[in-house]
Amino acid sequence: MRRNPEYISFTWECPECHETFNVSYFSLATSGNPICPDCDEECELIDNRDEDFEAELKKAYQNALLVQSACNLSGVVNAFSRSLSALQGSGFKTDAIRSHPISILFSDKISSLVGRSTPLMFTEAYRECEAQK
Repeated sequence: MRRNPEYISFTWECPECHETFNVSYFSLATSGNPICPDCDEECELIDNRDEDFEAELKKAYQNALLVQSACNLSGVVNAFSRSLSALQGSGFKTDAIRSHPISILFSDKISSLVGRSTPLMFTEAYRECEAQK
C-alpha cells in the first residue's frame, strides 16, 4: 500500500541562509531540487520522515476511535487505508499490522457497516463476484 504522491512533501533547507521549503513530490519530479530564491543556492533535503510517520501514526490512532460513529463505508475504508500506510511506515510488519488495535477497530467498524456477514452471505457474495468478473 503506497501513499498518494499528491500528499507527499519533502522539506528542503538552503545551506546558506537556512530557510526551509516544503516541496511536493510532483513539484520535485517536474522541477528538480529547489533553489533558494534569495541565495540562488540549491537546497538540501532534510530527513524528517520519522517525525512524519510519528504524526501519521498518532492520527491513525485518533481516526480508529473517530470512525466508530461513522456511517460512510467509503470514508471509513479510505481512513483505514491511510492508517495502514502509517503503521507500515512506522515499521510494523504484516503480522503486527494484522493484530494491531487500529486494524481491529477499523475492521470491526467495516464489518458493522456491511451487516456483519455470515458464512452464507460470504459464499453468496463470492459466487456473485466470480460470476461478474
